Amino acid sequence: FFKIPFEGFFFSLLLGCSQNQIIFFFKIFFNFFPVCQGFSNRVNLMDNKEDHYLNMVKTYSNCTIVLENLEITHVDENRDLSFLKSIEEVSGYVLIALNTVSRIPLENLRIIRGHSLYEEKFALSVLANIDKNTGQGTTELLLTSLTEILRGGVKFLNNKLCNVETIQWFDIVNADTKPSMELQVAGNNPFCKCNKCHSSCYNGSCWAPGAENCQTLTKLNCAQQCSKRCKGPSPSDCCNEHCAAGCTGPTAADCLACRDFQDDGVCKDSCPGLMRYDPNLHQLVPNPQGKYNFGATCVKNCPHNYVVTDHGACVRTCSGNTYEVEEGGIRKCAKCNGLCPKGSSCCFRLSVLQRIMRPCLLSYVLNLLNFLSQWTLHLYKNLKGLALGISCTIRNYQRMSFLFHPFFALIFWVVVAAAWL
Repeated sequence: FFKIPFEGFFFSLLLGCSQNQIIFFFKIFFNFFPVCQGFSNRVNLMDNKEDHYLNMVKTYSNCTIVLENLEITHVDENRDLSFLKSIEEVSGYVLIALNTVSRIPLENLRIIRGHSLYEEKFALSVLANIDKNTGQGTTELLLTSLTEILRGGVKFLNNKLCNVETIQWFDIVNADTKPSMELQVAGNNPFCKCNKCHSSCYNGSCWAPGAENCQTLTKLNCAQQCSKRCKGPSPSDCCNEHCAAGCTGPTAADCLACRDFQDDGVCKDSCPGLMRYDPNLHQLVPNPQGKYNFGATCVKNCPHNYVVTDHGACVRTCSGNTYEVEEGGIRKCAKCNGLCPKGSSCCFRLSVLQRIMRPCLLSYVLNLLNFLSQWTLHLYKNLKGLALGISCTIRNYQRMSFLFHPFFALIFWVVVAAAWL
């Protein structure tokens, strides 16, 4: 085995794999599976345009999957937006608004899932990308790979964009959900004169002039035998039912994107469960092949800044009546007990304090008890002096002063520490 050259062994592992599986393997092998959170600012400007732009650069650079929303707003002309070329998937909505930059390069964006929608209706909104005073505005929106919007509609309003009125949107959106569509009427763009699509573009549909900017159809030109997407008009070109955005072949490993979840380069309707039924033991046992849901991807471990829910999903924070705990090196969301009311956030604060204090909890408690004993003694002396100076409260104070004695304070904090542990 060790005499086999490394390269030969390495590539022998990939024999029989599809192109998409090989790409997925390399992403995992080289730890190159970048995701970013995205924004939910809508059209609001953060501080000033310079900081707003730099925050976009920081968030979207080298990002492949946007877990929330892709918002491109308030970008002036001559700004460099090449960092957007790496984005392939958006889980929420895409908002492009109030820009004057001439070109927005989103050539590799394949799918918008629409888990959240702009104005509760739109998965793609392109709004007011022109300065009416100067006439400067966005003229090219390159979405040449966009072939799937799973949920939500499309809205274009007050733009200087060319050719987008030729796009056949019902090849992209999910017509079964009856999406809202607000599109500019063809030939009714008062801001510019547009060049026609290249003659090779099917039905004259393109994102910009040139053969490389023709719209790619993956649904309207499919054979009747195809249930979802296709890569051509022949019945043998049908994609697997788990595919989204198109495919390169007939299997679930040939999808350009997954409709539900991707597991090691194969599209599935769900990730492998964390528990499985053992027919010999007649009970559920841990599944060694189990994985967590992270966006639309199945992962063996959640990223370091995420926690695990009871349902096997990776989330940023625990919600509802749950709080964060660590079990076996895994950060999980556990249900609150009687320490806090349902729906409150005190469980989260308690879990954070526990995680910080546990390594040195005993030393901390002892030091705290010593400090509190001295503090209560000092308080006792001051209260005693104050009480002696107020004759009308001397009798009541003498009745209650035993509560301020260090011995009773020590008992109280020992009980608190025992409850904590």
